[in-house]
Order: sequence, then C-alpha cells, then structure tokens
Amino acid sequence: MSIVTATRAAARERVPAPRLAALYVVAVLWGLPLLGFTVAAVRADATPCLATDGLPCNEQDTVVATGVLTAVLLIPVGLIALLVVALLARSTTRPAGVAAVASGIGLAVGGAAVAVGYLILG
Repeated sequence: MSIVTATRAAARERVPAPRLAALYVVAVLWGLPLLGFTVAAVRADATPCLATDGLPCNEQDTVVATGVLTAVLLIPVGLIALLVVALLARSTTRPAGVAAVASGIGLAVGGAAVAVGYLILG
C-alpha cells in the first residue's frame, strides 16, 4: 500500500457514533433554533412603538422574546441530551432500551411542564 492510499484511508475514517450523536444534538437543539430565530428577527418589522405592560409591541420584539424563552428551555434540554449521549456511549447493556425509557420519561415530564404552563397562563 502506498503512502497516498494510506493517507486517503486515514482521512476517510468515520466519526465515532457518540461524537456524531452529540453533534446532532447540538445542531438540532441549539443550532437550528438559533439560526431560525436570528433570520426571523432580522426579517421582522422593527417599527418603533411604545410597549404596554412590558409586552413586546412589534414583530421583532416578539420574535426576540420568543427566542429567549425558547433558549431558556432548550439549553437545559440540550445539556441533558448530551449527558444521555455520554451515558449511552459508555453503557454496555441495551442502549436502545435505555434510550426508549429515557425518551418516554422525557416526554412525560415535558407534557407535564406544558400542562402546568398552560394552567398558569390560562
């Protein structure tokens, strides 16, 4: 095998699955929302107005406020997801089952949080 072939083979090495999963978590939970809210805030109408009761009164303020609230929710969720990825990478016993149970628990907790938020705001 020549040096060129060995170099090409080394360059094509695959990224380990846990690292790839962590990259997906960062991209999906943090990167895409940040990009979406940034584009929406730049394109939104920023007509000056007088805020009433501390609520945003133009489209850009509304997008920014929603983006901040979303970040407050997604930052802890992303950190927990990264911890789960690390735990599943080290687990030797049925990581798919552990991931399914963790997803179910996460959905239940998220549903409860949304229900409580709805009751508080409603």
